[in-house]
Amino acid sequence: MATDLDIFSGPAQITLYDATNGYLHLGWCEARIKEKPKKVKSIENQTLLIEKSFDFNANVIQFNENILNNLAARNTTKQTVYLVGLDSVLTLSDIFLFYFTERSFSSKPHRLTIAGSGSADLVAQQVNLLHPDGKFENDSNSDGLADGWVKSASVNSVEIRTSFLSGGGNAQYIYYTTGSDQNIQYRAKAPFIGRLKVSASVYVKFDPDVITGNGNLCLGCYTRREDGSFITFDYEIFSFNSGEQKRISFTKTLNVTELAIELTFIIHNKGGQYAFDALLDNAQLEIGKLSNFKEY
Repeated sequence: MATDLDIFSGPAQITLYDATNGYLHLGWCEARIKEKPKKVKSIENQTLLIEKSFDFNANVIQFNENILNNLAARNTTKQTVYLVGLDSVLTLSDIFLFYFTERSFSSKPHRLTIAGSGSADLVAQQVNLLHPDGKFENDSNSDGLADGWVKSASVNSVEIRTSFLSGGGNAQYIYYTTGSDQNIQYRAKAPFIGRLKVSASVYVKFDPDVITGNGNLCLGCYTRREDGSFITFDYEIFSFNSGEQKRISFTKTLNVTELAIELTFIIHNKGGQYAFDALLDNAQLEIGKLSNFKEY
């Protein structure tokens, strides 16, 4: 008999999205996603796995009539579900949802459950929100910047180079000058409201070949609205000796009073104050505390 496997079980902030209705943030819930393998016996009496599906349900902790009305408008439209948990982000893509309420004697709903199911390949769980692009391995359009990353127009130079770490592979080279804001950044979907603890980290080799001497760079995690504008701008300044290589990281509890759609991992020169060139590898952006870098 096939055994169900819990993909996720626990508290999370839940947000729904479809192109017609936009984002609907439902707040905190107790969510569970179970993988359900389907197996059959072959003629040779071998057990064969023919497909995997999942069942999803979430008990929403607080809700009102406006939320119920918005859910009713989404009944016939496939949804993308974002679950921002305490240490990961799960995305359920392109699924139909249904919901039901339980009522007390006063007839006022006191419990809201949202549920759905689909093929297991529609579920994605990310611990490192930059994976796999935090390794800077691929540059599909040969523009010098690793896939998934964007840069400000004023950045002097970017290249993909051989990594300085013992594991080999590639690294991202950046060269910033003073006088203008210069940055590279990576945007990751993680819708939330309120407080969220995040951690960011990257391995850096400072001043490999252009600029000599000590210097600084900034590592940050910003939040964005649906229209792409920034809500918060949290970063730290890190000092380097010439030629130094080390892992830099920071942990911050973000606090937003409106719906933030994305987290943005950013490395910048503090509005043009710092000039440096550096190699970057093994970047991480995680919910909660930082883990050791690994291939998620």
